[in-house]
Amino acid sequence: MGIKSIRIQNFKSIKDSGVIKLSNINVLVGANGSGKSNFIKFFYFLKKIAAEELGIYLKRSGTFEKNGIDNILHFGRRKSNYLSGNISFYCDEVEDGYVFSLIPNDENGLVFSKEEIFCMKNGHLNNYILNSKYKNGEETSLNFCLSDNDDDINKHILNHIDLIKIYHFNDTSSVSNIKTPSMIPSMTGNKQFFLEEDCRNFALFLYNFLNEYPEKFKILEYTINSVAPFFDKFHLVQDKIKGEICLRWVENDADSTIFSASNLSDGTLRFIGLAAILMHPVKPMTIILDEPELGLHPFAIDKLGALIDVASEDCQVIISTQSPELVSQFSANNIIVVEREDSRTTFKRQSEKELKNWGKNYSMGEIWCSNAIGGNPL
Repeated sequence: MGIKSIRIQNFKSIKDSGVIKLSNINVLVGANGSGKSNFIKFFYFLKKIAAEELGIYLKRSGTFEKNGIDNILHFGRRKSNYLSGNISFYCDEVEDGYVFSLIPNDENGLVFSKEEIFCMKNGHLNNYILNSKYKNGEETSLNFCLSDNDDDINKHILNHIDLIKIYHFNDTSSVSNIKTPSMIPSMTGNKQFFLEEDCRNFALFLYNFLNEYPEKFKILEYTINSVAPFFDKFHLVQDKIKGEICLRWVENDADSTIFSASNLSDGTLRFIGLAAILMHPVKPMTIILDEPELGLHPFAIDKLGALIDVASEDCQVIISTQSPELVSQFSANNIIVVEREDSRTTFKRQSEKELKNWGKNYSMGEIWCSNAIGGNPL
């Protein structure tokens, strides 16, 4: 279960990505400005469409300002008169997917010119056109048709998109979501098991992890201790008066003193977040991590690579990285080199077969740094 392939056209630096086939582990490497972040931003864009929040996304991108649509389209409207995406998913031997095309309107917005879903089962392909509300792009509504249909395939695709989770643990400031208390919801259900992408439920996520899978939670604490030896265990207690859970922990040899998240270093807190989402028994379909190595010690980066490898047995992982140490944890088949050629972002998956002579003597990080596969500003 996961994303089988994706094609992006005219989104920011990506003129045409071509069909990018994705596997269980996908590691994007490339120089600054090559377009790795734009690839990840496209998934934000897709999720905003599915959540019917495209208008909000465009406003926050400055798109409704004069010529603001040029911030989204590849080199603006003078070069690109549409933006499209084609994403396919696989689940239980069934492939389905979503295709859309957006065009600019006179209000510096985007409207649908085409919207389709497809399903392939037992070698038979069925296409469903969903453009009744957007004939010839004349309507200016920013909603999309997929949510208007109650068919099983529509529900599957909406669920697939919802189960793509994008995490970036860069913000570890005193007011960051990962440090703030989590309110205890009155509702129950599987959704509470997933860490929200903005980490606002991080303490609750750990609390549920502890109560639902106590033995696996002990392994999480042991893993954190292997990277941060001062860390002993979490102290996650429900405050019934305030109705919240706070992220607290106990240090080794500190007379069981309880510390808050503010007493953790940035690197330690980031590793805790990464380890928690990768080790939780209930994982989303696809986990996307943007530069997860930030602030981590090389030993922690090695651990992170191992956690990603194990997690990929249960879900799909896509990461963007600048770390040769992290790249060295993976095989050539996992690597996608991202480059900027003729003002366009390109993507090329590497092959163990093509690099077998290099692989005998060098790690993937060393091969990448040598510029044998590109992805460097040389």
